[in-house]
Amino acid sequence: FVQARGSASSVGEGTFLDIGNGGAGTGGDIDISLAGGSLTADILRASADGEGGYAGANCIGCNADDIPYVAGDGFGGRTSLTLSGGTASIDLLTLAADGLGGYAGQGGGAPEDIPAVAGDGTGGTVTLIAQAGGLTSQLLTLRADGEGGGKPFRGQFGSGTGGQGSGGTARLVMNAGGSAAITA
Repeated sequence: FVQARGSASSVGEGTFLDIGNGGAGTGGDIDISLAGGSLTADILRASADGEGGYAGANCIGCNADDIPYVAGDGFGGRTSLTLSGGTASIDLLTLAADGLGGYAGQGGGAPEDIPAVAGDGTGGTVTLIAQAGGLTSQLLTLRADGEGGGKPFRGQFGSGTGGQGSGGTARLVMNAGGSAAITA
């Protein structure tokens, strides 16, 4: 497992009320390069995911401002695998750069609580470049999903606003004249 995760998790995650706005989470960069030799693995997962922080509901009269808190946005980073020689045999190969918006707390103990607004999720960039060599995989997944945050609790009053999700970019590049072979 290779990971470059950015997460703005909140100390108050799981609470109903008054923890404020969530922070942004941004995935980092992962570069894997195989230029010679051989790589054999049952599972290889490389992910540069970003996850926004949670925001709880705001109770009326608890603070000077009676406005909804906003969860953080999640931004996927960049994951890249370059095959320029050698061979790789990886049963389950996943390259990911997902963005997940922070969750929004719904109303807590009273119907007049102000539900939070979920964060947005934006997928990053995933690239598999095959120039030379060979790659064999039973399951090859390139993923740059963007998922808006939702509402994690059930049985609460009110309903928060869900976040927007925007997919990123997933690319498989095999150049003309290259000698790479991918079997999946």
